[in-house]
Amino acid sequence: MKNQAKGYNIPIYNIIENMIKKDTRVDEYLEDLSAENRDSLERIRILIFETIPDITETIAYHMPTYRLKRNICSYAAQKHHLSFYVLNPTILDRYRRNFKDLNLGRGCVRFQKTDDLPMSIMKEMILELGEFGNR
Repeated sequence: MKNQAKGYNIPIYNIIENMIKKDTRVDEYLEDLSAENRDSLERIRILIFETIPDITETIAYHMPTYRLKRNICSYAAQKHHLSFYVLNPTILDRYRRNFKDLNLGRGCVRFQKTDDLPMSIMKEMILELGEFGNR
């Protein structure tokens, strides 16, 4: 199905349209990507909203960014990879061993597609980022 995110049994538009604090600029950002990159980043977008429903979506530093009382995470499509930015490096350090097969920066996880990511670990890390973002 064209509008269905891989790994989810419901169409993307059912999830995305129900996101109260979504930013249409993020839709535009995603529309400019290849289908594979768009699908991967939409899966992360959905995971963020499912994990922290009251999060606010915006564009910061020219990429989709998510915030509560402060920015907590971002993602971007780069020329040769995708990146998930953890805006608290201490939190990423606690999860670093779970991403041993991926290229990690000081504050980001680089990957080719979301199938490369341990999504249950991503969810745990996003929850912890949510706690950090509400302080």
